[in-house]
Amino acid sequence: MKRLCLTVLAFFVLFLLATDLRAQDESQKMKEKLQKAMRELKNEIRLDVGVENPGIITGKVKCR
Repeated sequence: MKRLCLTVLAFFVLFLLATDLRAQDESQKMKEKLQKAMRELKNEIRLDVGVENPGIITGKVKCR
């Protein structure tokens, strides 16, 4: 009976470790996706906008 309890406990511990490793792997993948998205977003933002005749904007403004 004691041996069975130890075996079940060992499998439970291994299961928890495997689950934790999988969660860490998923977390790393999500971090990589986020970093990639941030790099792509930085490529889309352009700071070199020149305005020759600044004025007042009224109505709806759309930005691409």
